[in-house]
Amino acid sequence: MTSNTDPNAPRTWVGIDIAKGFNVALAEHEDGRQQRFRFVHSLEDYDRLVAFLRASSSPCRIAFEPTADYHRTLGYRLVSEGFDVVLVSSVAGARMREAIFNSWDKERSEGCGSDHAIAQARHDACVTATLC
Repeated sequence: MTSNTDPNAPRTWVGIDIAKGFNVALAEHEDGRQQRFRFVHSLEDYDRLVAFLRASSSPCRIAFEPTADYHRTLGYRLVSEGFDVVLVSSVAGARMREAIFNSWDKERSEGCGSDHAIAQARHDACVTATLC
């Protein structure tokens, strides 16, 4: 069986740093431009996020690390809207942070986890395409 995912296809990579109070999404477009989007766990903000993602000129691949139960409603909404959603392993995220920062500092600036989610989603896409 082969994978239908082309890791080299033009796309918008979106990493979401999920937290209890608010979430931060970082969208990296195919031209290298980056946009940040801050939102809370509410229907209105989920609608704003979907509109933000639909405004992208290319298909989105969205990645985030499962965080307690906070990721469930967001993941369900994004999948039901037809977006390509990838869950990033907590272990893989911790190893990436350790490799980059050589430590894990919880007091970093908001939204830094979204950068790592994008990197992990790209890596997963390449591994999937290589293995399949």
